[in-house]
Amino acid sequence: MALFTNQKEVNRAIKAAVDQYKRWEETMRYEYTVTKEGGEAEIMKEMGWKKLIKKLLLKYPKFSGWCSYMNKKGHHITRSFRNGRENTYGDNQYDYTKKES
Repeated sequence: MALFTNQKEVNRAIKAAVDQYKRWEETMRYEYTVTKEGGEAEIMKEMGWKKLIKKLLLKYPKFSGWCSYMNKKGHHITRSFRNGRENTYGDNQYDYTKKES
């Protein structure tokens, strides 16, 4: 922990930390389009899929909707969620209505 002797040093350290954070934020690898079930979309930047899931579920614990992104090979990927869990079942995993059998 650094001890500062005056306010000038404190301000310089704060500015350096903010600049470092901005550089780090610009280096995010992927841009995800997060769309809620109601149609509201927002863009989130993250380094990977697992980090996005963590950030998304901290922000919206019972998230229902889908996330789309372009992977490193240039393929457009869409993954869906319902009530905070990823949908991994069925042929039409993006259909939120239950089918009556």
